[in-house]
Amino acid sequence: MLRVVTVTVLGAFVLLYAGLGRSPLSYLESINRSIGGRDFSSAFHGIVPFDSVVVSATDYSSNLVKDSCLVVVVRLSADAPSEPPKQTRSADGRFVIGGRWRETPERMKLASAPDLLETCGHLIDADTILYLGSSLEQPGNFVIRDWRKGVMQLYAPEVRLAAYLSYGPARP
Repeated sequence: MLRVVTVTVLGAFVLLYAGLGRSPLSYLESINRSIGGRDFSSAFHGIVPFDSVVVSATDYSSNLVKDSCLVVVVRLSADAPSEPPKQTRSADGRFVIGGRWRETPERMKLASAPDLLETCGHLIDADTILYLGSSLEQPGNFVIRDWRKGVMQLYAPEVRLAAYLSYGPARP
């Protein structure tokens, strides 16, 4: 019986992958985000074309936490533009994506400003951290650092990633 169920589920994933071009892993990620209630990918919906959500997480808890991290990283689709999006508010109104993009590598960094990849890195897997970090050092990518609001955005068409990281007062 277990064998029949396993073959049926795997067969369904293969058919969905063949028909819609999404990998079984992307379906499992969607199910996990739905169950966990931590899908912040709305930050990029309708703003940049993306295939899957790599990270969608926050360390906000119901405890009285002073500051928290929010991280959203998406894998850009193959037809994503090489230029970053203009400043746009997400459809749900929670995020502002785009603005004053600067080309990478950055010429000037503020030593006293927090490094959001380091501060919020505990929410991101090691491989993605490496890709994001190297994207900041390589030409052909774009970054926004809003020190006052505690936000960093990265648009990296070379590695097909877009990221939104924020650190500040806890919010649900």
